[in-house]
Amino acid sequence: MKAAATTRRTNDEAKICAQLTSTAFYLGDYTLALKHANRCHELSEEFVDPSLFIRALYLESAVHRALAGKNINEQAQKRSYQLAVTTAEVAIQVYLKRDS
Repeated sequence: MKAAATTRRTNDEAKICAQLTSTAFYLGDYTLALKHANRCHELSEEFVDPSLFIRALYLESAVHRALAGKNINEQAQKRSYQLAVTTAEVAIQVYLKRDS
């Protein structure tokens, strides 16, 4: 990932971040998963092809849902679920805009 960042291969760095998000998620490290998903989001937001950006949003939404399920505080849980829904809605809008 560092090599991709150093050589300004943002597409490669974003793909690596997406894979690291999935790996951290399946290992149950949601904080790390969210960090990688956010980086993927940041990198891919301006790509001509929005596929990776949509994937980043999906990954962020999944992490927020998982974090909500782990939260024992009802208000914090609601905030996490709302973030998950909002993020998924953004992904839908990007997808629909792509086909316009």
